[in-house]
Amino acid sequence: MNIGMVVALLGGLGLFLYGMTVMSDALQRVAGDKLRSFLRHLTQNRILGAITGVAIAALMQSSSAATVMLVGFVSAGLLDLVAAVSVVIGANIGATATGWIVALVGFKVDISQLALPAIALGFFARFLGKPRLSEWGRVLLGFGLLFLGLEFMGDAVHTLHENPAISEWMAKVQVTGMGSLVIAIVIGAVVTMVIQASSAAMTMTMVLASQGLIDFPTAAALVIGQNIGTTITANLAAIGASKAARQTAISHFLFNLFGAVWIGLFFWLLLPLLDAVIPGTVPPTPGADTKALPDHIAAFNTFFNLANAIVFLPFTQFIAWAARKLVKDDPLQGEPEKRLRFAHSDLAANPHIAVEEAREALHNMGKMAVDGFDVAISLLAPGIDEATFEERALEIEKAEQALDEAEDDLRQFTVDLIEVGLPHELSEEINHISGSAHDYERVGDHLDSMLRQIRRKRSKDLHFSDEAHKDFDQLANYVRENLVRVTANISNPWSSMMSEATATEEMIDVRRAELRKKHINRLRDQACSLQAGIVFIELLTSLERIGDHAFNVAQDFDPREA
Repeated sequence: MNIGMVVALLGGLGLFLYGMTVMSDALQRVAGDKLRSFLRHLTQNRILGAITGVAIAALMQSSSAATVMLVGFVSAGLLDLVAAVSVVIGANIGATATGWIVALVGFKVDISQLALPAIALGFFARFLGKPRLSEWGRVLLGFGLLFLGLEFMGDAVHTLHENPAISEWMAKVQVTGMGSLVIAIVIGAVVTMVIQASSAAMTMTMVLASQGLIDFPTAAALVIGQNIGTTITANLAAIGASKAARQTAISHFLFNLFGAVWIGLFFWLLLPLLDAVIPGTVPPTPGADTKALPDHIAAFNTFFNLANAIVFLPFTQFIAWAARKLVKDDPLQGEPEKRLRFAHSDLAANPHIAVEEAREALHNMGKMAVDGFDVAISLLAPGIDEATFEERALEIEKAEQALDEAEDDLRQFTVDLIEVGLPHELSEEINHISGSAHDYERVGDHLDSMLRQIRRKRSKDLHFSDEAHKDFDQLANYVRENLVRVTANISNPWSSMMSEATATEEMIDVRRAELRKKHINRLRDQACSLQAGIVFIELLTSLERIGDHAFNVAQDFDPREA
């Protein structure tokens, strides 16, 4: 093997990987809304989760990319671990589409007749001035570069089998028994870990097989290893992420490892069955045609992942359990972090999903605000002992701090998104998310203000009349109703939300004015002390302002404007 051949092989591999990246990124942009829809409607149903995974990985053309995305989803609270495992199982199946495209097109058609026109059309589509056409052009450009790289790789290795030294070395690595099977699996895993692209690793396997350098058993063993090696990308992305995110990444590794074990045990029984089903005979069968090998390799890859899905889909709970056993909480870490986390994936490549993460992070802020509100209102109940009061007061202080930190994290994330450039509709949405994050942070400030007034009431032994308590609880219920409503709308918008929120907000304003007037009358009639009256008015003011911020969030996410 000379230097020129190595350069050509590596150059072809580089073109293939770059084309895959361009095509995958463009497909994600084109299909961004569909990916968001899949995510929003994903349920705990294992079958639906797996179907969602198939769709996402097929659109993204990569199980690694899909799993990296899932790591971000779990970290941001979009999915729980069991649901993520079912999506990972489906993603493995969806990602096999790339292998079929390469096998059925790359080795059956004169690639130069496809690649160059695709590159030309894809490149010049950007000058049409239409963003969606430009993205489809990038899909074509990536497609063309991918197959041009494949042609270079094929040209680089097509004479290798004529080299006696290479032929002798390849003969030693051919899979003939269990020992050589394990070695080939390890080689496939290591190569894939290095280049971090199972599709590229499998394409190299197809090229070597089509040139007669390796036979079907060896190629199939390499594919098993490639399915293990592809999990390294998500595990790298999970470094420094939340415990749940690391568990998601390790579950992908466990699923593929378990699959490799049982497929390896039945390896010599499965290959003849596949050979009988897929047209064409392949080496080492006498009179075999190496041109049939890419189809067989693609079929084995699909079989590996489909069979694993059928075997392990009923046991997603077990895979999740094993992942939790391997990735545990650090006993010295103390209380779990409440800081919001986001995916480590390329924001520019997948802005729709990134915006969805930001939206869900905002929804988490809303839930923190509702929880803090409930605790604050509970402190006004009579008969709370000092220890209970301080415990709940600490919860409010933590909620206020968590909302501050969440706004900082979300604001930085939105800045990063804006810097990479977003389509107009996503820019508007991210601005609304940033504005609403500030509103939720202000809710936290008003909860802290309420806590100070409640402490004042408690320390000075101030009392509200029964009527004042009843009036306050009524207004608090209206405010909570809107806070809960607008928070739920962030993740699951419904058409009548804005009219409902408007009616409640108007009711809050009217009732606050009425309650203020009633309380002034109580002060005049000396039914309430002046200091208690000041505390009451301040609490009413905090309630009204929390209601105002909730209404601001409602306006930002008005489904009628979507």
